[in-house]
Amino acid sequence: CGDQKMKKTSLHQINTQKYWDDCYKKENAEEKQRIDAERLNYLKKWVEIRHKELERNVNFMDAGCGTGEAGVFLKKTCGFDWIDYTGLDISEYAIEKTIQNVPGSIVRRGNIENEPFNPCAFDVVWCGETLEHTTDANLCLDHLAGLTGAKGFLIISTPYRGRNRSSEHPWEFEPADFGEWGKRLGELCFLDVSVAGYISMFGVIRISKGLELT
Repeated sequence: CGDQKMKKTSLHQINTQKYWDDCYKKENAEEKQRIDAERLNYLKKWVEIRHKELERNVNFMDAGCGTGEAGVFLKKTCGFDWIDYTGLDISEYAIEKTIQNVPGSIVRRGNIENEPFNPCAFDVVWCGETLEHTTDANLCLDHLAGLTGAKGFLIISTPYRGRNRSSEHPWEFEPADFGEWGKRLGELCFLDVSVAGYISMFGVIRISKGLELT
């Protein structure tokens, strides 16, 4: 479609529950962070914008939550009383850690491409360093957009093509992809293609489909 550059790089999918259980256990032992401070601060800014617009609690979904880094950061920096956090990940180990790390959260194990949450259930959906791992990126985007209420934010962080290649990544993306996603799903209202030392891109799409929850 148009100038879209997203590319399927591999038909081999290694992103299984066991693979990620092992990865998260290793990273936890090494105290490794997956999301850097720059992206987390961007995320905080847009969650706060949505909170001011709504003037109520923000229903926040962490799609591919890992061990709950985003939830921990938001809790520490925003205060957690106005963020209703829901996490989803394929890894059972990650889910256990997120429940420990983000008290009061709702966390379930599942696939972000088709997990059956209620349509328009969330005000902000965060998909951080996850889209590139999926089997069908377009299907995943459509599903996440469907979970985001009208005027809500679908926030995506993903590696810039060629800057962070890995056998974990069946997909690679370029800035033009964010433009196409914005046209298809609503409006691209922010894009930084140079976060994390030009390794990743961070974009915010305001969703135009669906109905606001009351």
